[in-house]
Amino acid sequence: MRNLKVDGIILKRKNVGEADRILTVFTKQFGKLSIKAAGVRKIASRRASHIELLNLVQMGLYKGQGMHVLTEAVSTESFSSIKADLTKVGFAYHICELVDGLCPEGQ
Repeated sequence: MRNLKVDGIILKRKNVGEADRILTVFTKQFGKLSIKAAGVRKIASRRASHIELLNLVQMGLYKGQGMHVLTEAVSTESFSSIKADLTKVGFAYHICELVDGLCPEGQ
């Protein structure tokens, strides 16, 4: 099955090239995944606002030969109450770093 629909929390993002990003997402079904989000740094991108850090996102993915490729993204929950408090954001980012560092890819 090449097309997947998953819900996940954005743990980390890294800029690649001129308009792409590599996202690290923690999902319930597949564990930690690396996803290529092509073209999301362009001004006209519809997916850019949905893939911010700490967002719970429903994503459509395509499994290519290498890593998964993001085809669609809809933000389910943005956790604005956490993002409004600096202390809570610090704790949330720390938890994201721990999950990213301790969980291997795909688990």
